[in-house]
Amino acid sequence: MARLLLNLPVEVLHQISNDLPNRDIKNLRRTCSFAQMVFRLRFNRIFLSPHQRDIDVFCEVASSEKFRHQIVELFWDQSRFCLGNMTSGNTFDSFVPFGATYDHELATEMVRFQRNRIANTGCLISDDLTAFGGINMPLSRIAEINKYVQKGREANEQSNNDIFALEYHIQSFPSLRRVTIGHSTNGCFFEPFYETPLVRSFPPHLVYDIERSDYPFEPVQEHDFSSRTDWDQYSQSTRGYRAIFRALAAARELQLEEIVIETPHGVECGLPFDFFSLGMTSDYLNLVELLRRPHLQRLDLAITSWNSMHEYGHRSHPPKKLLKDALRGATSLKNFSFKVDMAQNGGAWNLVRLKTLLPVGRWTNLRHFELSSFSVKQDDLVSLLGELPQSIRSIELSFLRFRSSESESHASLLEEIRGRALWDERGMNRPRLGISLRVGQHASKSIVIRVDAEIESFLYKQGMNPFRGSRGPDDVELGIGTERDTFNQCEWPRDQNFNWTEEIDMTQKRLEKLYKTGEDKLRRLRDTMNKTSVNMYNLLDEDFQW
Repeated sequence: MARLLLNLPVEVLHQISNDLPNRDIKNLRRTCSFAQMVFRLRFNRIFLSPHQRDIDVFCEVASSEKFRHQIVELFWDQSRFCLGNMTSGNTFDSFVPFGATYDHELATEMVRFQRNRIANTGCLISDDLTAFGGINMPLSRIAEINKYVQKGREANEQSNNDIFALEYHIQSFPSLRRVTIGHSTNGCFFEPFYETPLVRSFPPHLVYDIERSDYPFEPVQEHDFSSRTDWDQYSQSTRGYRAIFRALAAARELQLEEIVIETPHGVECGLPFDFFSLGMTSDYLNLVELLRRPHLQRLDLAITSWNSMHEYGHRSHPPKKLLKDALRGATSLKNFSFKVDMAQNGGAWNLVRLKTLLPVGRWTNLRHFELSSFSVKQDDLVSLLGELPQSIRSIELSFLRFRSSESESHASLLEEIRGRALWDERGMNRPRLGISLRVGQHASKSIVIRVDAEIESFLYKQGMNPFRGSRGPDDVELGIGTERDTFNQCEWPRDQNFNWTEEIDMTQKRLEKLYKTGEDKLRRLRDTMNKTSVNMYNLLDEDFQW
């Protein structure tokens, strides 16, 4: 079989290798010298986080003349995970290894997991507890590994070893074009988005908790800076961002093209708004310098906000103005995405007019524009869309909330866009508009409905308004749009026969059996972690078979 494979033309072999993970390429390279020459490992992305394993690999690649020139993306892993919340004071239900609580949310997560398995394998997962991983691994082993990893991360955060490595080696990657700050690297249970060096070093089927939230952080008020606790909370929540901005601003030789804050739907994380509320700090100026780079073409910005903008309105440098000034410098953008977490809570963003916040007139080369989770006024949004440059090709509007719910909706938004004929004169260059909605209150936040083909038909081909149905002007009928899951690469048409309520009820019954089997073992795991007194720093890596 190997001989037949190697008899193929080299061009075909290269195409095959493009679709193979590095793990399979390594196995092929072991077969013969010809395979080693043809199948080359891909080292285009490098990971960095406060975990020691990630730091070690980052430094090794940066010191390698063979691999460092191939790196085009730096991925800063901002996500946190561990079994650290499994303390004796917690109830059993406070720790759920599947990343949700034991209620409708967990049942929905299980339904999502099953649909993923159906899409990939064509069969349902088993009710057996061991189907979710190596639960039979000794509890003391799990406790030791998690304590080792957690203490190592805390030590590196205190000593800033990861930041020192970043600043020292950042210019070792001359081909670096993209920087990603990820908040959900771990994906869903046993299916990580990215196999970071730390995740790859874990023993098979290690059970660890998946946290889909950022560092615990309370908003910083103007009078709180004298409080050591409040300042430490702010510093911790923005630690990775400030380190990235500072290191990249100092590396002026890098031709950076993309800055991405990766926050999948259902994960409310990002750059805290207090980053802008502190005024023209050195960290803010570093960000401004990055956005002014002439080669920057893409910016995916995600901001979390707990404060209201009017609390800072009296300052000489209001945060809204600082944010707009920073965006004004990014004149070479081709792709812009802006996500906030306030669509459900209202708050500060209710006071913002989009045209006064986003300088779209300066983005003359913009091709893709996306807004997510904003609270908007319909006329303000339509006016902003009308000012997008002639180069625009795609527009994404996700999880918008209209301030006047009685007179404004997705249905009336599309009707106003068609009535004003915003893009009719552009002919074949008319942009494609997509709108994303959440499935419902019982479904996971990561599962969304995306409507685009029906919208294009309505705007440009005199089709029917997809939001004019029995479900109201802000929802679509079953069979319209495509259902997507952030934590599942598959997508499927909306099935009219799929009943979320029925699936959730059935899953909850299976969960009762599942928890009866695993409750005692997981409780003993908590007790084991609390009783473990071994100094993990004295344990050799070989003891864990890393």
